[in-house]
Amino acid sequence: MEMVALHSFGQTGSMPTSSVTNTQDIAGEGRQSPEMHMNGRYVLLTAAKDEEAYIEKTIESVAAQTLLPARWIVVDDGSRDETATILRRNEDRFKFLSILDRQNVPRERSFASKADALRLAWGAVQDLDYEYVGILDADIELPTNFYAEMISCLAGNPDLGLTSGWVCELVDNEFRPCSTNRIDSVDGDACQIFRRESYEQIGGIPSMRHGGEDTLAMLLVEMGGWRAYANDRVWVKHLKPAGHAAGSWPRIAYNEGLRAYFLGYHPAYVLAKAVRRIPEQPLFARSLCQLLGYVGCAIRGRPHDAPAEVVEYLRNKQIAALVPWRSHSRVRRGEGPSP
Repeated sequence: MEMVALHSFGQTGSMPTSSVTNTQDIAGEGRQSPEMHMNGRYVLLTAAKDEEAYIEKTIESVAAQTLLPARWIVVDDGSRDETATILRRNEDRFKFLSILDRQNVPRERSFASKADALRLAWGAVQDLDYEYVGILDADIELPTNFYAEMISCLAGNPDLGLTSGWVCELVDNEFRPCSTNRIDSVDGDACQIFRRESYEQIGGIPSMRHGGEDTLAMLLVEMGGWRAYANDRVWVKHLKPAGHAAGSWPRIAYNEGLRAYFLGYHPAYVLAKAVRRIPEQPLFARSLCQLLGYVGCAIRGRPHDAPAEVVEYLRNKQIAALVPWRSHSRVRRGEGPSP
């Protein structure tokens, strides 16, 4: 494919400061002009489970987009709170929003269940004409031009198969860029958007027992000959506090080690990450818990969840990143959007 320079965008991290008020307008009555569709139509897929505290803001931020989705399928993945009620209420307001319910879903959150829900949502848009597929978490707040910017980037770069924004999390009452943000790594599914061809090529979001399905999807896209790129000029808010669903920090760090092992991370890369995290409070403890999760699986000889060819590709990529460490992949420092 011919290499095309990535578009340079202005800072777009600002968020809507007020709730949507013109329901008729955002429901699709005269909102989208032909010019807005010049870069293609997109669909959104969301799996929601017990997100009553956040999903209303997610819905409002999608409804406020300058480029609305052709369809947004939200699957209620066995919620036990008021998530389903909120979804149904908003389904009546917005023409682009459709709700699906999954029955007999395990009570606990499950990475595999989320992948199954996204697969169900994808099946519901097969009869539509669209060019891009967005995966959106139910606890994300977007700037109003998010999808217009993302699709402009994809449309202007035919070798780009996957992109996303720069995720910011709430820390000490302010939103800050996540430490895991990397320009050349779109391995968080909070707000991924795929070219339809690349999404169909990988068969949709893969199922992983221990998490990391977003990373595996990115690797499969790259192995298919596409590029992946995270746009560090388009910032989004992750409304749920980091690790909220996973429990206490020791469990979170331990699970990160498990996920790294089952994805097939190179031992040297895992060690380098652990060393880099030593200064995090409490000192050494997070790094130690992460290493325990990884090393424990290695000692027991547990098989990787990712296919062997993916593990080989991932490890080669990680070694290349370590020697030398590529400066263009470092996290961009600075302040995130205002709370």
